[in-house]
Amino acid sequence: MLRRLALAAMAVSTLIACGPREADPGAVTPTEWKWVACGDVDCADFIVPRDRGTSFSEDLVLKVYRSISPVATSRHLPLIIHPGGPGSDVRAAVSSVRDVLAPIIDDFDVYALSTRGSVDGTPFDCGDSLADLRVVDTETSAARRFAAGCFESSASMIGNVGTRQSVEDLEQFRAAIGFDNVRFLGWSYGATLGAAWAMTHPGSIRSIVLDAPSDPRVPWSRVIQEKYNAASRAWTRRALKMTTNDSLNERERALAREYLLYEPTAVDDARTLAALRLGETPDGRNDGGIETQIGVHCSDLTHAEARAAIAVGESTPKIGFGSVFDRICLQLPESSTPLSELFPDDAATRVDAMVISATGDHVVPANVSRDLARNMLWKYVAVDIDRHLTVGFDAKATKTAMAFLATGD
Repeated sequence: MLRRLALAAMAVSTLIACGPREADPGAVTPTEWKWVACGDVDCADFIVPRDRGTSFSEDLVLKVYRSISPVATSRHLPLIIHPGGPGSDVRAAVSSVRDVLAPIIDDFDVYALSTRGSVDGTPFDCGDSLADLRVVDTETSAARRFAAGCFESSASMIGNVGTRQSVEDLEQFRAAIGFDNVRFLGWSYGATLGAAWAMTHPGSIRSIVLDAPSDPRVPWSRVIQEKYNAASRAWTRRALKMTTNDSLNERERALAREYLLYEPTAVDDARTLAALRLGETPDGRNDGGIETQIGVHCSDLTHAEARAAIAVGESTPKIGFGSVFDRICLQLPESSTPLSELFPDDAATRVDAMVISATGDHVVPANVSRDLARNMLWKYVAVDIDRHLTVGFDAKATKTAMAFLATGD
């Protein structure tokens, strides 16, 4: 994962005013906003409307992070990054970015906005236990029980933490930090989010690199079939081994296999691997990351799309969550902002964009990212490595991506 680098700076900028407000994303009421130190980066709260579809909306708290280039010759180009997940540790990504993307990163001031529903802001919370996610395939009441926890703890956030809402958050954030357009670098889900931003607000993007994105418009059932096939091929190709026992069900074994694909040198005990993939702490609680993913996923698709995904047969051996999230989505109110209703601006094909992916990616198959690039007339780069993600992990890919972002003023 990304390594850490010490850096701290202080400044004053702009933030959306707190309290219920008329939900017009263009109506920005500035107040003075003091960045504070959060370890080796700067951070602040960023307040956005929870529901832009209503006349008035309660607040939603997101966290924003910043790392100003310490290099005297820096051009201080604004670069917004998103490490993926959704729900990945954005602060840690900003903390380590100067290490993993050196030396071209010195030309950039790095900013990041946490995903809606992440634990560092207003969390999408479904209770303490993730036990139902282990049996949702075989126990018909499991999805209903888990959804009930979401209703109990986060009813007002259901349907309001999706990718299309996060795109508008990025627009608000870009305006708040005072730039007409910015560079963007996104990994995995962060790349899909970036693609949606570039499609709908092309004028806000100076240049953009998307590492392993999916096309946000493609039906989820088609994407999940590609993911099943790629993960099973990767498992067979890598010949990974793990220790298991009869007390684990097939979904738990699938989660263990997925974690091992991410981290091939991890412990080989399937029970431990399944818990790690779920984000469970030693006392059986959870770190909130999976709930963020569920909240975003269910905000991004219709019930018909969820049912179509459930109908897709998993490859053998099973890898990961399968259609667990989709089964939970059917127990929640249907989204009013699905990604299937995202329509690109005509100028989106002219965005200075690079899509990059690994040929052996088991999470977002290379052909999925390649097709996005072809359909949008964006530059595409394939990297012949057997892993998920390339920028910051492969030297050639990193240099190619950062040089692309650094071009021009």
